[in-house]
Amino acid sequence: MQEEDYIYTRSKDVFKNGNEKLFLFAGLSKKEYRREGEELVSRFVPLDGTYIRKLVEKADPDFLALPDKTIEIPITYDEYLRLETLRIEEKKEFFLYQGK
Repeated sequence: MQEEDYIYTRSKDVFKNGNEKLFLFAGLSKKEYRREGEELVSRFVPLDGTYIRKLVEKADPDFLALPDKTIEIPITYDEYLRLETLRIEEKKEFFLYQGK
């Protein structure tokens, strides 16, 4: 038997090295679980992701308003499919995803 958990991850940081630069990453991944005898083994599998790297002065204010940290949000398989579409068609919404 194998089970899977889907995860949305977003990481934002502003680097202050001369010119301030925004780095924003959002991605989808899954964690697979399987039994090996008595032991439950897990494996992390990155699926898709995208990033933005821009000077702060040229960055979208909505992106700058996000907290400077990494978040992980558990999602369902159906939500994964919806987010995969957003990643391609509506990148801004994909980056701003907050969970249900």
